[in-house]
Amino acid sequence: MQANDRFRNLTGWAARCSAAGCLALSLMGILWALQVHRLAGFAVFPEQYLAAFLSIAAAVAFLIARPARGTSDRVPWYDAAGALASLAFGLYVVLHFPRMAYSLSIVTWDKLLFGTLALLVVLEATRRLLGPVLVILAVVLCLYTRFGYLLPGLLYSRGVSWERLVIYLPLDSNGLFGIALAVTATMVASFIVFGRALQIVGGGDFFTDLSLALMGRYRGGPAKVAVLSSTLFGTMSGSVISNVVVSGSLTIPLMKRHGYTPQFASATEAAASTGGQIMPPVMGIAAFIIAENLGVPYGEVALAALIPALLYYAALFVQVDLEARRLGLPAMPAADCPRLWPVLKRGSLFFLPLAILVYTLVIAHWSPGKAGVAAALGALAAGLVLTPATRRLSLLVELLRDCGRMLVDITVVSALAGIVIGTLHLSGLGFTLSMVLAGLAEQGVLVLLVVTALVCVVFGMGMPTTVIYVMLAVMVAPALVQIGVKPIAAHLFIFYFGMLSMLTPPVCMASMTAASLGQAPFWTTAWMGVRLGIVAYIVPFFFVYHPALLLQDVGPGLVLDLAATAAGLCLVAVGAAGYLRRPVGPLGRLGFVVSGLCLAAPTTSEVTLVVTLAGLAGGVALLVPALLPGRGLPRTPQPSSAE
Repeated sequence: MQANDRFRNLTGWAARCSAAGCLALSLMGILWALQVHRLAGFAVFPEQYLAAFLSIAAAVAFLIARPARGTSDRVPWYDAAGALASLAFGLYVVLHFPRMAYSLSIVTWDKLLFGTLALLVVLEATRRLLGPVLVILAVVLCLYTRFGYLLPGLLYSRGVSWERLVIYLPLDSNGLFGIALAVTATMVASFIVFGRALQIVGGGDFFTDLSLALMGRYRGGPAKVAVLSSTLFGTMSGSVISNVVVSGSLTIPLMKRHGYTPQFASATEAAASTGGQIMPPVMGIAAFIIAENLGVPYGEVALAALIPALLYYAALFVQVDLEARRLGLPAMPAADCPRLWPVLKRGSLFFLPLAILVYTLVIAHWSPGKAGVAAALGALAAGLVLTPATRRLSLLVELLRDCGRMLVDITVVSALAGIVIGTLHLSGLGFTLSMVLAGLAEQGVLVLLVVTALVCVVFGMGMPTTVIYVMLAVMVAPALVQIGVKPIAAHLFIFYFGMLSMLTPPVCMASMTAASLGQAPFWTTAWMGVRLGIVAYIVPFFFVYHPALLLQDVGPGLVLDLAATAAGLCLVAVGAAGYLRRPVGPLGRLGFVVSGLCLAAPTTSEVTLVVTLAGLAGGVALLVPALLPGRGLPRTPQPSSAE
């Protein structure tokens, strides 16, 4: 379904109401992040705030999203009723939660009525905004929680009554008001304001020009511009799809004009944008939930993710460079590349909000919500100085409205994630599956990691990273921690492979979106995206065994270990690309991959040191003849990326 088929073009009262709702979401997120209610002396339960936030987002969803494809732009009575029902649930919780807080286990008619109303509203809003897959998952889990006593063996659950289900899921802190919605409404909201503020005042254009200035003059410059611009956009976005759309709308046509095939251009943007979700400091909602689950500052999570993200992009750079060499692509014309110094002189102040963000999160240890607001103010200040056109009040209103619109989708999917997590807690399924996975540890840690990775990718098909992470953090993370994996490594492992569902066929939204932008064949683009992003499938295994890659348990040999890992992953990238100075045959590609994995593998004992040295020797033995003129590695006819 196309976006214009799913969403209405609102006019009149509906347009005004949806705009007011979006503005309210942004303002509520900012005010809560700054804890204004405490400064004013008001005592507010978090559940009251979350209920108000969710009810407004769901009400806007009923106004902006059509119930079915091809229906009218006019808002019918039943959609207006759905919006009012959403607001009614929020108002009920705001008014009565202080009374209900200590009696949630007592069944009353009003709890049953408004609890049922909340579940129906969230399920329907999710269906309209994101399609039926997540709704089906939630309904199946609800039915399992109710009728699990009918199932045999490991799937047996004691079952709960409908009354217990419809009160627990909407009103308990493990349900709708759980960690996913709390993170969205208290942290992510301010980061969305920051990212949008930086874009609207010209920061996005500055980072694109900076990428052109830095990379455009090199071989295959457009692809390197795509990688760098997606990296920079990822530092302020954390959303894969928005990264593809914003960056890819410029870089994919640019790559195609300069000789890259449509499928390679689209796959490059998909892989680069997917990496944006693992690139600090802004890594999306799931990273904030990791920090909450671990009880550590978000800055610690962002810092831990830095080295794996840099390794990912280094290997991606190697592959796009080798593709440019394979195709004989020159640098971009100098006239198309802005000069670095004028670009920096014109927009270097846009680094200020990023510096504020890093300082407040990593050094000052501010709460993420407060840090996001500070960075947003820094972005607006930079815009006021550098961009005279932004000095108008209407721009601020536009900014808040746009951010609220982005929050609608995220809030609804976070509430749906709360339903999923609530059923896992209530049914005990999460504990059961965790015990089953822990039993696999008897076959070896690697077996458990491989199974976990497959579960993450398969479960993640068609799901946002947030939903797959919060679900598997309950089911899988305890099993990994139980066998000795460091908690932050376990959660980032799940996060990585949940995120990779965006890149892994058959349901890979990043590749699908990029292929649409580039008018490229989907399947060719999808598999090429997997090849370009190959390092993301490898690095999580390494940092589980070697936490120093996450800056945990750092020893004196860290620099040497990082150098070996980086060199090894670059060898893997050469094997994946199948080209160096000349085409690399199948045996040569396999040799590069095996040597690279051995060299990059963690060196934790004498045995692994031998493996690392063997990888180094194998890599040198393959590189020397490949780089020398004349005959080298066995050659076979290599298809270009167009084939």
